[in-house]
Amino acid sequence: MIEFQFPWLLLSIGLPLLAGIFLTTSRMGFATKIIAVTSLMLGFFAGLGGWCEFSWRQADVAHDPVYGWLAARYFPVLQIDRFSSPLLMLQAGFALLTVGLTMRTKGKRVPYGELLLSQSAVQCLYCCTDPMWLVILSGVHLIFPWLELKQRGYRTRSFLVQAGGAWVLLGVGYLLLRLAPETMLGHLGQAFLLLGIVGRCGLLPFHCGTIDLFNKLGFGTAILGGSALLGPLLAVRLGLPLLPNWGITALATVAVASAIYGAAMALVEAEVRRLYCYLFMSHTGLLLVGLEAMTLAGLGAGLALWLGSTTALVAFGLTLRSVEARFGRLSVAKFQGYYEHLPRLAGLGLVTGLAWIGFPGTVSFVAIELLADSAFHQNRLAGFGVVTAAALSSIAVLRVYFRLFTGHRHRTNVSVRSTWVEDWGISLLIVVLVGGSLVPQTLLVSRLGAAEQLLSNQSNQSIESNGSNGSHKSDGTHGS
Repeated sequence: MIEFQFPWLLLSIGLPLLAGIFLTTSRMGFATKIIAVTSLMLGFFAGLGGWCEFSWRQADVAHDPVYGWLAARYFPVLQIDRFSSPLLMLQAGFALLTVGLTMRTKGKRVPYGELLLSQSAVQCLYCCTDPMWLVILSGVHLIFPWLELKQRGYRTRSFLVQAGGAWVLLGVGYLLLRLAPETMLGHLGQAFLLLGIVGRCGLLPFHCGTIDLFNKLGFGTAILGGSALLGPLLAVRLGLPLLPNWGITALATVAVASAIYGAAMALVEAEVRRLYCYLFMSHTGLLLVGLEAMTLAGLGAGLALWLGSTTALVAFGLTLRSVEARFGRLSVAKFQGYYEHLPRLAGLGLVTGLAWIGFPGTVSFVAIELLADSAFHQNRLAGFGVVTAAALSSIAVLRVYFRLFTGHRHRTNVSVRSTWVEDWGISLLIVVLVGGSLVPQTLLVSRLGAAEQLLSNQSNQSIESNGSNGSHKSDGTHGS
């Protein structure tokens, strides 16, 4: 473990936190968006600085220099490893683009303060490795979508049942594993933990709550909530070290089924928001197939997909959000013909959608190929499921493009042209997606190193747990 030369982690968490508290307790009017963009930009550069120093010093684990004088017994240990080092920068960039691309006409409905607080909670989750604090912080993060649902006048019962129930299962499962690991209650805790992770990921059969959120929340808030991928994060931090082999196999099976189901539903769904939610469900399932593969190639492919495909899917969602801001809720039940008014957004949407499903020449191409290959070597049915989900998702993306931007001409009396901020913001993500395909080895080597560290940590924890159980048994024999 090394110590950073600068408090990168504290800045990436604290800047959005302070700005969010300030915006929720005061009314700044037109300056609200400026403050939000500034704090997110500074947080992005803090995450970028931490990732650069982490990579330059070739560290395995790193923490801030201020950690020495913080009361560690009262605060979670903030540190990053190879797995989480690029995620701080990535999520901060997503939040910055989401807020920056918000149109003025929609700015009054965006809860900037709560969005910044939620972003700070996500950053804190990425920097936390302690299981207890992971469960606590994942519960804190649920407060912000609940508040936005209340502000928009929606009932929150379904959200509390789905998301709150998953959090309760996580907490109860972890407590049972901690208090009675080798008893029947401990096995029950493993089952609760598995159900909590599945529910937090929004997989079958707990996907209805996630679809409900995409319908009721602001599109930008829903995109940010999905891009955080807190369910897969909990699967990595809690599922890999704590679940037995049968639990990991069950999670991978549910992930494959959810990936195919989400892609198939996206083929027939007419409302764009629900369709995009199904695509995110399929994406989460594909990620978990790699993350729960328990092989270096599979886990590395899942982590590479986390960076590349998530970036493409967020860019695709921001494109749809920009179109929705001009024409209202979108539908692909019939041809809309928006290409004449939004030619740049149409091209950007097509490229980002194809980049998500691993089109050749994009950064996700090698990752999805490696994921399918590793899945086939481990289980032929899982490999077939990965290929099927990717194929169905590609058809769904092309269906969205042709239904929204082709067909008859859409006539309007006002100008709905895209702004230069939208064009440049999404184009920047395309440069990253296409440019990353020119040097895929850099991404794969980094993610394979992270996968190796995660597998090593899991084996060490298994050895320690087996050793402690053996010592307890020997103590009991000696005492008798």
